[in-house]
Amino acid sequence: MDDNLQIDNGHYTRIHNRILEELAKIELSGYETRIILAIWRKTYGWQKKEEWITQKQFSELTNLPKSEVSRTLSRLKRRNLVVETYNSHQRTYCFNKHFTNWKGLEKSTTSCRNLHKGGVEIYNSKPLKSTTRKHMPSPKETLTKEKKRKIKEREKEFDIFYSFYPIHQGRKKAFEKWNKKVGDNELPLLEILLTAIEENKDSEKWQGEQGKYIPHPATWLHNELWNDEIKKTKQWS
Repeated sequence: MDDNLQIDNGHYTRIHNRILEELAKIELSGYETRIILAIWRKTYGWQKKEEWITQKQFSELTNLPKSEVSRTLSRLKRRNLVVETYNSHQRTYCFNKHFTNWKGLEKSTTSCRNLHKGGVEIYNSKPLKSTTRKHMPSPKETLTKEKKRKIKEREKEFDIFYSFYPIHQGRKKAFEKWNKKVGDNELPLLEILLTAIEENKDSEKWQGEQGKYIPHPATWLHNELWNDEIKKTKQWS
């Protein structure tokens, strides 16, 4: 035994007894235990609440491949045992000491055994079902719904644009270009488009040879010609 491994010599990690008692009551996989110990060492071991820990550091502390580090961290976050914060291109981690928020092990059975296959821990991929809490949409789901709503609104604006455009050819292709610009968030407000069309109607190019050089609406949208400098026709007094 190494005589230097004494609390009196310093270099120890303080953990509240209640945390240890509550952890003893829940099912933890071997990999999950390793990751939690690594977080404790990097945070509580230095009297910190949270710390920036890289995948490489986790791998060195736990002797786990980076792929397993990532998978295990994801499970611990879903179980509310670990909190990850992303700030200034860095990920910091801390242990969630609020044990009432912890969730059970994501397994299809109540057994505490960890199944291994080729050195990889196997779990049921389905999250635990809750019968008491209603599903709350994630920020990603909310963003998707909001994006769909805006796309529908802009689709309705296409009819106004198309009817205002001086030539009506290639409606289907123009509609496809319109939707692509909307999806890529590259289409300006309808008012800007209508103003550009109105100004182009007085241009030399559009008025020349009975509108021969007016581009099709799909071409106008694809090439973003609303940004072009417009040369007005000369007004004779």
